[in-house]
Amino acid sequence: MEMTIKDLNIKEIVKGLPSIATKNNWVFTYDEDEGALFYAPNKEIPEGSVLYQVTDEYSLYLNKDKGYALEGMFVECFDKNFIEHHDGFKDIATELFKIRENATSETQTVVNPHKSTSDKAATFKKLLELTFINETLATV
Repeated sequence: MEMTIKDLNIKEIVKGLPSIATKNNWVFTYDEDEGALFYAPNKEIPEGSVLYQVTDEYSLYLNKDKGYALEGMFVECFDKNFIEHHDGFKDIATELFKIRENATSETQTVVNPHKSTSDKAATFKKLLELTFINETLATV
């Protein structure tokens, strides 16, 4: 019998996100035009991936061709909703990604938390991963 997305244990997948992100050198890509944050090897998600909405703010890219392997994370409305709803994110995110009010450019800012000389990138990585895990465990 073929595995379906309904068969997945999303809580276990989410708990594994930090190690998968580190192993695969995921980077943060903030898309100013979309106001979205991507956390994946790059913004181009591999073919075969499907978007699985975990909460109102978070979604995962799962590759159905690879047994629903975790390929990335997506935070829609990162600049407008997410950082407003999560204390501790606004200052660090604004500094890392140069978030501007009413931005309309097609600028993308890429931050590699594994190679950055800034402690802020590593701190942001830990904060985002822990927040995502805790909110997923509380809601799913």
